[in-house]
Amino acid sequence: MDLSVIIPVKKNDKTIGDCLLAICASRQCDFEVLVILDGWESEDFFSPWKGNTRLKIISLPKCGPAACRNHGVKMARGEWISFVDSDVLIYENTLSIALQRAKASSEDGLIGSYDRFPPAPGFVSKFRNLLHHHHHQKNHLQKSVFWGAFSLIRKRVFDEVGGFDENFEMPSIEDVELGIRIAKQGYIVRIQADIQVKHLKEWTFYNWMKTDIFLRAKPWTVLIFQTGKRAGNHLNTNNEEKISAILSLATWGLILGGFFLNWLWFFVPLIAFSFILSQFSFYRFSKQNFSFLPLVVLLHQVYYIFAMIGFFLGCIDYTRQKCIPLMTTD
Repeated sequence: MDLSVIIPVKKNDKTIGDCLLAICASRQCDFEVLVILDGWESEDFFSPWKGNTRLKIISLPKCGPAACRNHGVKMARGEWISFVDSDVLIYENTLSIALQRAKASSEDGLIGSYDRFPPAPGFVSKFRNLLHHHHHQKNHLQKSVFWGAFSLIRKRVFDEVGGFDENFEMPSIEDVELGIRIAKQGYIVRIQADIQVKHLKEWTFYNWMKTDIFLRAKPWTVLIFQTGKRAGNHLNTNNEEKISAILSLATWGLILGGFFLNWLWFFVPLIAFSFILSQFSFYRFSKQNFSFLPLVVLLHQVYYIFAMIGFFLGCIDYTRQKCIPLMTTD
């Protein structure tokens, strides 16, 4: 068999039905689908799917997406593994195109991109999903990355690098960490930004804040300290993004400081304009996709503030981890 598609599904997931419909409509490749239920109490929801010979439903105690994906790989029969998130819709030819491209190259895998038409309502959802789309588009063909939402990798390579780190019990940066180990061992996985999937996730301000601070920026900061440049200079942690984050923090610092020292207000327009220039490609893209650009700029500033908060928390967490063994040995 060519391909095994593995989908971890959290309890009572509302999007998995649409995800499976899209996958089962795939054409022109030989594949199986392993649906790994993470802590579901009943499989009744999946009864209509049990007659589908491509699908295998597997129930596990609650363990998180990393462990679910690893278990799926152990059960997989395909030479290639495709990871698909349960809130993602693939197109009819997505699997066949990805598999053909992977086979035609001498590389070990690829990741796709979200498309530019997220269906979730609300400005925050559209902003967050299109920002992710933009990051992947501008990093087309970059290597040393991995992505759990839609990816393809040789099963042999996945096994050799040890799979996902199961210490990540929630959706976090387990895919980033895996990508670093893949690259460290000399394997190549690239972004193929023209292979696109649709993201169904509906973002609220609260789950955006929680995700970006505590599940992404904070653990990613710890990972940067642990692995150095491998985690700290690609995608949304490259030098351009770091400069934008500093400019965003400086903008709001000057605004707040201006209430105490009036002369600081003079620098606000200069720093804010510098921030916009640093992200000019995103705002040019946003102009085609959003009706109110000032709100995009504001949310983009918030995005970097969240990242900086997560960074400082990650620094504290890493320092604490380093200090505890020293205190133990004293």
